[in-house]
Amino acid sequence: MVLARDARDRVVREGSVVRDMKGSVIAHPAIKIEADAVKLYAGLFDKWGARPPAGGWKI
Repeated sequence: MVLARDARDRVVREGSVVRDMKGSVIAHPAIKIEADAVKLYAGLFDKWGARPPAGGWKI
């Protein structure tokens, strides 16, 4: 969950959009990193039979 949290923190610091090598405005790459990490964690938790607490997972 550290990867997801670190990616989210980076987006908070740097903003949800950045410029690519050509100067075009694009979504921050850390947004996809966070989404992929959360999806991975969710799959693992499901595989292991873990259920989220009432308030949800805190990442």
